[in-house]
Formats: sequence, C-alpha cells, structure tokens
Amino acid sequence: MKPLKLVIEGIKSFSNRVEIDFDEVSKGGLFGIFGNTGSGKSAILDSIIIALYGDLSGSKMSEIINARKKSAFVSLEFEICQKSVRKRYLVERTFKLKKDGTYGSADASLYETSSGQAIITAHQVSPVSKEIEKIIGLGQGEFTKCIILPQGEFSQFVKTTKAERTKIIEKLFSLERFGERFNAKLKSALDELKGSINSKNEALSHIPQVTKKDVDDAFKSKEEFNSSFKIESEKLSKIEEYISENTSFYALYDQLEKHKDEYEKLKESKPKIDERIKLVGLFERAVKVVDIGKKIDDTKTQLKGLLDNYNNLKVEFEKVEAQKVSVEKEYERLPSLTGERSAIQFRKEQFDKVYADYLKSVSLRSQIGGRRKKIDDLNKTIEIFTNDINAISGEIGEFNQKRAQLEKALNSTDLFSFAKDKALYGEYLEQIGYYKSHIDKLQNFDDQTPLYTFVLDESKNRLCEYEDRLSKISFSDLDSVDNAIISYQKLQADLKEIERQISLKTAEITGLQARLNSVALQVKDEETLLDVDEADLNIINKKLYKIVENIENFEKEYEIVKNEEKVLESKIKNLSENYAKANKEFFERREEIAKIDTLIKTLQSLLLSQTKELNELLCEDVPDLQKARQIKASAIDGESLKQEIEAFNKSFIYHQSFIEDTEDKLKKAKFSIDEYGEKLQKRQEIQKNVQELNKNLIEIEKTIENLSQNFENRCIIEKDILSLTARASVFERLEKAVERRAFSEYIAYEFLNDIANQARKTLLELTNGKYDVVYKDSVESGKIGFYILDNGNGGVERAVSTLSGGETFLVSLSLALALSASIYAGSDRPMEFFFLDEGFGTLDAELVDTVLDSLEKLRNKNFSIGLISHLSEMKSRIDRKILVTPDDGVSGSSVKVII
Repeated sequence: MKPLKLVIEGIKSFSNRVEIDFDEVSKGGLFGIFGNTGSGKSAILDSIIIALYGDLSGSKMSEIINARKKSAFVSLEFEICQKSVRKRYLVERTFKLKKDGTYGSADASLYETSSGQAIITAHQVSPVSKEIEKIIGLGQGEFTKCIILPQGEFSQFVKTTKAERTKIIEKLFSLERFGERFNAKLKSALDELKGSINSKNEALSHIPQVTKKDVDDAFKSKEEFNSSFKIESEKLSKIEEYISENTSFYALYDQLEKHKDEYEKLKESKPKIDERIKLVGLFERAVKVVDIGKKIDDTKTQLKGLLDNYNNLKVEFEKVEAQKVSVEKEYERLPSLTGERSAIQFRKEQFDKVYADYLKSVSLRSQIGGRRKKIDDLNKTIEIFTNDINAISGEIGEFNQKRAQLEKALNSTDLFSFAKDKALYGEYLEQIGYYKSHIDKLQNFDDQTPLYTFVLDESKNRLCEYEDRLSKISFSDLDSVDNAIISYQKLQADLKEIERQISLKTAEITGLQARLNSVALQVKDEETLLDVDEADLNIINKKLYKIVENIENFEKEYEIVKNEEKVLESKIKNLSENYAKANKEFFERREEIAKIDTLIKTLQSLLLSQTKELNELLCEDVPDLQKARQIKASAIDGESLKQEIEAFNKSFIYHQSFIEDTEDKLKKAKFSIDEYGEKLQKRQEIQKNVQELNKNLIEIEKTIENLSQNFENRCIIEKDILSLTARASVFERLEKAVERRAFSEYIAYEFLNDIANQARKTLLELTNGKYDVVYKDSVESGKIGFYILDNGNGGVERAVSTLSGGETFLVSLSLALALSASIYAGSDRPMEFFFLDEGFGTLDAELVDTVLDSLEKLRNKNFSIGLISHLSEMKSRIDRKILVTPDDGVSGSSVKVII
C-alpha cells in the first residue's frame, strides 16, 4: 500500500484545509516530516488512519476534531498492488457535530480511480470500512503496526522478559488460539468424543444379540431349500421343454380340423360361383362398349370446337399482320431520334463534368459570406475585451492606492516586537508543559541504564532552558498588547486581501489579453482563408462561363437538358417496345394456328381408331351401343360380383393348400395328441411344488438379511466405539501435555525465531556485516531472548544489553522491520511505505548520523520511508520533506512540501 495524496480539514491542529502530495515527496525513497513539538506532525499519520478506518483506536472523535470546527473532512488517495495489478483508490470521510455535542461520521465514499475516472465502489461508513480492509488486507491494528513503527518502544520489546515477550507475540499474531483457547478446544473435542461413545453404546443396546453361528445356520437352511428347488425345477424344465417343442404341432392339429370344415362348405357353393363368373363377363363387355361410345362422342365435340376456333384465329391473324406492317413503317424513324439523343447527351456530359465545380462555387459563396460575418463578430469581441482590460486596469490602480495606505499604516507602528514576544510566551509555556509530562513518564520506569539516564538528564536540561527563556519575557500591559496585536493583524489581513484582489485582477487581465490575442489571430486566419476562397471561386467561375452565360441559370439549363434527354429516351424506348411487341404477337398467332391445325388432324385420326375399337367389341349378346347401355344400367353389381368371385377363389385355394401341407407336417413329426395331454397334467403338479419351495426360499432370505444386517450393524458400531475410545485417549494425553502454556510458548518461540532470521539480512547490511542477530530459548544454557553475534570479534555471542545506544537502535530497527513484514505477510499486498516516528530528540548527533545512514541503505524505488522528527540535524540531511508550521490561533497548522 502506498499513500499518494492526503487532504485534511478540521482534524486536530489542522483547522483549515491542507493538501499533502506524498507521491511527489516520496519519489526519493526517503523523506521527512519536520516541525516543532505540537505542530501537528503526528496528526498527519492520524489523518491517514482516520481516512482509511473511520476513527483512531483508543480516541474519541471529540478529542480529534478541531475545537474551532463544527465539521471535519479527510480524504486519501492511495495505490496498491493486487496480484501484480496496480490499482488506485480515493476514500473520503466527513464528520459533523451532533446535537449532544459529540462528533460522528456523517458520510463516507470510496472510489476506484485507476482509469483516470472516479468510479464509486462503496458508500456510507460501514460498507466503506469493510471494503478498505478487504482491499488493503489489514485491519486497523495490523495496519498501524506495519506502517508506523514505534522504534523507541520496540527496544523495550527486545530487552523484556520471556513471559512479556510471549504475551506481545500472542497478541500481534493472534496466538491466543494456541493457549487457553486451544485448551478449551481440546476439552470441547474430548467431551464431544465421550458423548459420541455414549451415543454409540446406546444405539448398540437397541440392536438384537446376533452371533455369527446364527447367520451360518440360516445359510445352511437356505442351501437345503435350494437343493430341493433345483431338483423340482429340473423336472419342470424337461416337461416345459416337451410342451414347448410340441405346442406348435398341437396348434396345427387344432387348425387342421377347422380348415377341413371350411373346405367342405366351399366345395358345396362352387356351382353358384361359376354362374356369377359368366354374368360378370357379360357386364364387363357392356361397360367397355359404353365407355368407348362416350369417348367417340367426346372426340367429335372437341373436334368441332377446334374447327370453330381455327376459323376465328385466321381472322385475328390477318389483323395482327396489318398492325405489324404499320409499326415497321414507324420504326424507320429510330435513327433520326438516336442522333438527336446523342447531341443532347453530349450537352448533358458537359454539364456533368462541371457540376461538382458548380456545387463547390455555391459552397464557396456561402462560405465567403460566413467568413465575412465571422470576421465582423470577432472584431466586435476584440473591442469588448479591450474595454474590459481598460476597466480592470483602472480597478488595479485604485487597489494600488489602498495598498500604499495600508503599508504606510503598518510601517508607522512597532507592534511586531510585542506580537513576537506574545507568540514566544505561549510557545515556551507549551514546551515546559511537554517536558514536565515527559519527565514524569520517564521517572515511572525507574530504569538506571545509560540510555535511560541520558534521556532523563537531557529532558531536564531542556525544561530548565525553556523556563529560563520564559523568565526573560515580560509584559507591562497584556490587555493593550492583545488589542494592539488584533489591530495589527487586521491591518495585515486587509493588506493581504488587497494584494489578493490585485493578483486576481492582474490574472484576469492576463487571461483577457490572452483571449484577445487569440481572437486577433483568428481574425488573421479567417482573412487569409477568405482570400483563398475568393481565388478558388474565380477559377471555378471561369470554367462555368464556358457552359452557361449566366451562372445563376446553371441549375435551370441543366434541368432542361436532362428533361430533353428523358423525352428522347422515352420515344426511342416506345418505338423499340412497339416493334418488338408487334413482331412477337405476329409470330405467336402464327404458331398458335399451326398448333391447332396439328390438333385437328390428331383428333380426326383418333376418331377413326375409336370407331374401329367399338365395332370389335360388339357381339350377339351386345349387338349395339343401346343394348350395352341397358346391360350397364341393370341391377347387376359387377364390381361386387368380381370381389366375391375373387374372395372365393383365394379362400378355396388357401384351405386346400393348408390341409395338404399340415397333414404332411404332422405325419413327419409323429405327434400324439394323447401324450401331449398327459404332459400338461404333470406340469401343473410340479409347478405347485416349485412355488411352495420358492416361498420357503423367500422367507429364509428375509431371515438371513435381518440376521446379517443386525450382525453387521453391531460390528460397525463396536468398531466405531473402539476408534472413538482410542481417539479420546489421544486427546486426554494431549490435554495433559498442553495444560500449561508450553505449547503457546513454543509457537511464540517459532515466530520470534522467524522474525530474528528475517532481521539478520537487514542488520548485516546496516552494520556492514559486523553484527548478526539470533533468538534463543534454552533452559539448559539459561539463554532466553535476542542475542548478537559480533562478527568483528570472531563471532562471539553478546547480550543486547552490552550494545551501545546506536547499536541497540540498529538491532531494534532491524527486528521492527522484520516484525512489521511478518504482520503484513498475512496480506497478499506488498508493503511499499512506512513511517518511522522515533522521537529522535533523545539521540546524540553521532547516533542521528547512524540512523540516517541506515535508512539511506534501506530505501529504494519500490519502498519509501517517512521519517518524523523535530531535529534540525535530520532536517538538514534530508532533501525531500514536509514542513509543518504550528497553529497560530487563527488559521491552524499548515504544511509546505519541499522536493
């Protein structure tokens, strides 16, 4: 996570709006936040946390919001790398004063700005906080420990006892789950196992007692029934096989008797069928005679119609032939019309070639008119800008007169020295209060180490220095000084407002002059373009005058030519179409007459053929057409008789063939109807025996299933009870093994050992390979805690307490960075930024150089360090910095970024 831009208004000492561009100031990898004590340096860090998480852990919002404000605003734009993809976000929060005098979150919004546009992803306080934690991957506590490293306090962590260090590690990495919470989980798991064992025993008591012998006896009974069932089934199978083989013969025997009865009946009715065959033959001949007679009548009728139509077509053809002669005479005018069309088309082509030029001339005439109007409008705008500039110049002159008067009034008073003493008086009081409080806190530690003694003595010296400075400042009349300061400040504010107005007006004139110059350039451009357009228009007009005398009549004359072309095209088209139509109709009529002539000859031939066929059908019983019609009209149903005869013949042949074939099959098979009947009776007896045995088998199967299921269920439950009892035994032994804090201490040791391993590389770099760090926890050797390997002295092992103040700081810094990285390791987002809020006022100049040299080695393009201090030595060493000016009682703290 990397902060880019922070906006603060109404938070702690920042009563007015300030903006801090971290993106620019952090590009060097190392930057500082500098300012006097109480100026608001730490408020910048607090504002980052408030922007992200909505509050400051352990503080009320009423203590954070500036007392002079009824509302507060904070926003932070930050960047984060999520799975190799960089994304930008902007979070904004507003706080307002409630009716009960407390402050609360009024609104919150989160935007994604990766694409350059702000796209809202969450709104309102709770959703925004949840989304922030999801994006960063850290809660407020973890974020604070990772991003803001409290190095002064961390040195105490390095030197503290094993028990205290274990408690801190448990809290930082949530290792409580391996201590009392782990013991509670073990007890809960053991209770659950015991409950499961009792439940299994209860379930076992409800299952009947079944032994393996009971199951085996049931299987023996099943085998006996199976043996009997198999013998009877084999008997039944043989009988079924005989019946199956002879069933078809039995069916054939039955069908043979039926077919013989039907065959005798058919033989009795055969003479009657013969009479009907003769009657059907006579009827069919009469029908054929009637049909051919009807065809002859139809052919005669059709022939008469064709002859009538042929005569009519001959008359029409003569008319079409006369029309064709008339159209051919008119068609002779076509060459003359074609010549006229060519002349008109040539004229039209001339117009076509210059039509684009004509359209361009129309466009240019319109464009020239528009340019002339635009030039006039621009000149009017120049006149307006000139008048506005002259008016604002007059206003600036009046403001300059007022500024001279205010400067004269400020120079005539000596209030600055009083105001300076007044401001110093308040500053010294604030510093005295800070060092008194700091000394009280240090004395509570009751530590006699050299570093502690040095810090305490230095704080006391600073307290005496500020008390001495305060004693040298005196005020003869504080009230009059306050009034004088207020009057002086009012003059300064008035002068500042006048200068602001002059700056605004000057900027306004600059803007107007720039706009005036821009408009003047537009006038020149338009005049140049106007000249070009007029030249182009003259060239085009010369082309157009070759075609028309008056350009204004161009469209009209062009339209006349196009119309003349259309008229000629229409005449030529009509002549061609009429000519083609007359020829087509002539040939179509002639072809139609030829077709009808062919049809007439065909029908005449057909009529002769049909008459011959009729004569061949006539006989003694059907001498003429009239007799044939009488027979056809009689009550005889010829079709029904034919079907009846056909059905009789099929049936007679079928039964005759079936009887012969079946008698032959039965003779060859040696089939006995008596033997077949005996086998059917025997089958019924054996089927009854098989059904009884099958019933017994089903019952024994159910018995076996019940016995087997109960036996299997008992085995499963008894196996589960054994497994649960063994697992419970393991948990009981584990409960005894971890009933003390040994397990959580072991886990804490693993974390501390890992932190020491991570810190080794950093410490070796910071000390140029002189020092290495390890963590030990050995009861036998008595070595518990962090130890230093002095590579400059043969790798001898030393306690941290034997190091100097600067060396201890380097060890603490290395371990703090490793601890912060371990906390951040729970997130999949790399740490790119942190603040080091050390309180470097307690360090000597040599140690300050060591710190800065160390931090210079750590910084790189992907990892920025923000150093917070009020020391001038550090301020002079760091190029990129944020300077914080304390609250002056009116406008609040302010910042200045130097890059």
